[in-house]
Amino acid sequence: MKILFTLLLISGFTSGIRLKFGDGININYSQIFMIILLIYYILFMRKKGRKLKLKWFDYLIILYPLTNIFSSIIFSPDTLQSIKTCITIISFMLVYFITKLYVFYCEDNIKVIDDIYYFNIISIILGIISFIISLTGIKYENIGASYKNLIIIPSIKSLSYEPNLFAMISAVMFTLCIAAYFYHYQKYNKILVTMLVLVGIILSFTRTIYTAIPISIFISLIILIHKKSTYFVKILIISVFAVITIKIIASYSEIVRDTLIERYVNLFNFEEGSGANRTTLYRLALTSLNDSLVFGKGTNTSQTDFYNKYTGVSEHYAARKGWLTGAWIQSLHDTGIIGFLIIISIFVYSIVMNIKPFNKANTKEFKTLFLWFFMGNIIIAIGSQMSSSLFISFPWIFWGINSAIIQKYYMQE
Repeated sequence: MKILFTLLLISGFTSGIRLKFGDGININYSQIFMIILLIYYILFMRKKGRKLKLKWFDYLIILYPLTNIFSSIIFSPDTLQSIKTCITIISFMLVYFITKLYVFYCEDNIKVIDDIYYFNIISIILGIISFIISLTGIKYENIGASYKNLIIIPSIKSLSYEPNLFAMISAVMFTLCIAAYFYHYQKYNKILVTMLVLVGIILSFTRTIYTAIPISIFISLIILIHKKSTYFVKILIISVFAVITIKIIASYSEIVRDTLIERYVNLFNFEEGSGANRTTLYRLALTSLNDSLVFGKGTNTSQTDFYNKYTGVSEHYAARKGWLTGAWIQSLHDTGIIGFLIIISIFVYSIVMNIKPFNKANTKEFKTLFLWFFMGNIIIAIGSQMSSSLFISFPWIFWGINSAIIQKYYMQE
């Protein structure tokens, strides 16, 4: 089971690799390993009495697919398409529970953290290598592409589905490095690794994550950290470190420097580029929601084609049918106000559930872990609003680890 779970952890970094079956059926490796682990648990582990007592967060996780199923069956104009996506959501819910079950009964939780720590390093190295190759003019499969003045600027996505999701995962791991630095937990306080992760995030050219990282640090400083003067100095050091890293990267490439400037200058530009696409999708989704505001229109049924009266053709504004670029608008359209409140509750609860154990913790290890979970969940909450992370496995794996460690910590007190 240990090997299978390790493979499940690895799959959290490979959302861009999918197996295609038939017409429109895509399965990623997380779902495959989840199914195998679920069968293994049913056949062998239940007999050993390995069960979990459900907590509030677990019930929120269960409610999310249930609201999608309800809205899809009752209100969806394309029930078959909606049910397919609901099955995907259910599979990720099971990824959460399989992860939590394994970590809860695992004797060495730090080994699990080690695995995702090193898998993230490998993912970033692959991304940086592909980025360097792309600068020579060679196209590489695991590079995303953004555009500026008709010049293709490669954006790292490594093995993830898109650069935004790669950046979100890397930023979560970056907060582990920060938490370890705050509490002198040497295991994850490695300056070269921290710089490597930061380089990967920078080269993803993802504005949302650029903004989410300082927000997560600032909120942590206000809510969790009591010796603010000491940690304020550390934050200044981190800031200087980040600026130096950006300066070094930008000095080697004028295109990279100009792209970084352009991404921040246009952070709130909704007239062109990705900002305009998002605005159009939001308008289409909110318009179609008017007649079913409470329960939504069914999972993955949003209109993503917009008729351009000036060109006389329909323009496609999303990566795939029904895909909206953000968890808030996706849940609001698909499951209405009820589903929207549930998904917001999941994001908020995933953050605040770490406050009490953090304040109680009296070791560097637990202080580091609970601060990491707190900051990491802020990253996921913010990052998911611009590119929904709920259709990849990493957040569910992260939540499973977080929830299991909290539950174990209270039992050991």
